[in-house]
Amino acid sequence: MAELKNEKVRVVKEVYPAEAALVEALISDIKTRVLLAGIENRFSAGFYNGMVRGFMIGMIVSLLFFGILFAYFIA
Repeated sequence: MAELKNEKVRVVKEVYPAEAALVEALISDIKTRVLLAGIENRFSAGFYNGMVRGFMIGMIVSLLFFGILFAYFIA
């Protein structure tokens, strides 16, 4: 059998002082906020793009429809 080692094994590799842990938490919070702002910006850009596209498709279809009606009944 393997011999049991009499050495202590540390679960945590290093110990942080409270200030270092606070700074690390603040940096992590800033990263998360920047990520959320980017996700919100991406959603807003896609939503606006969809609205403009839908408006233009509606305008083109309406103009074609009224143009055909005009050509059929008036001309």
